[in-house]
Amino acid sequence: MAQHTSYWSCSKFADWLRGTPKPYALEWDAWDEWREEAKAAHPWRYWLAEEALGKVEDIIFYPQTLWRSIDAYCHNRWIDKTHYLKTGLKPGTYADFDYRVMHGLMNELVLYVECELAGMYQAWHMKGKRRQRRSKWFGLAYLEWEMALVWDESACIKPGNKDYGKPTHQAVAAKETMALYRWWTEIRPNRPDPYDNDDLDYKQRHEIEEQFEREDNAYLVRLILNRRSMWT
Repeated sequence: MAQHTSYWSCSKFADWLRGTPKPYALEWDAWDEWREEAKAAHPWRYWLAEEALGKVEDIIFYPQTLWRSIDAYCHNRWIDKTHYLKTGLKPGTYADFDYRVMHGLMNELVLYVECELAGMYQAWHMKGKRRQRRSKWFGLAYLEWEMALVWDESACIKPGNKDYGKPTHQAVAAKETMALYRWWTEIRPNRPDPYDNDDLDYKQRHEIEEQFEREDNAYLVRLILNRRSMWT
């Protein structure tokens, strides 16, 4: 079933009912800690806000949720086709496996930024307005917002805490996503072709090619290591 577009357990009413305000954003471990503290402070009120309220919401919005689930399946199956990787390579041309791997993963990174993150940005900032299906600007704007996140009161971190004011894990991961995106879309396409330089001999050209290969491998590894943070 599709998820709700909003949750009653995240409302101001739920905060009042629970007796403990819910943070806007936390890391996974911090969420577990918050739940334990909120439950210990007001067990019965916590159950009403986090469990009972959610059950009532599920019942009331079941028809809408069912329709959204059907719509999401059709969209994912026949329009976005999220069940396979899109290389972005020109149809009808042959590409070796290593080339397909490189372009497939990096093109998915581009789609993640320009479609998924752009959609997140527009959902928060363009309510009621016509949205763009794909936008580099909105995707990068969302990354900029993530990169600015720090540990503070909104994450239940108070002044004096050793982490107060430092970038969150989400901010660090967003910075890496930005670096990967910039490298693939701006830096790598502008690398000079060693075979276009008549002043180089074969050995020098080969060394430059090997250097580029090492760079490609390094960024692919960075993408793999960062992939678990790339979800919406």
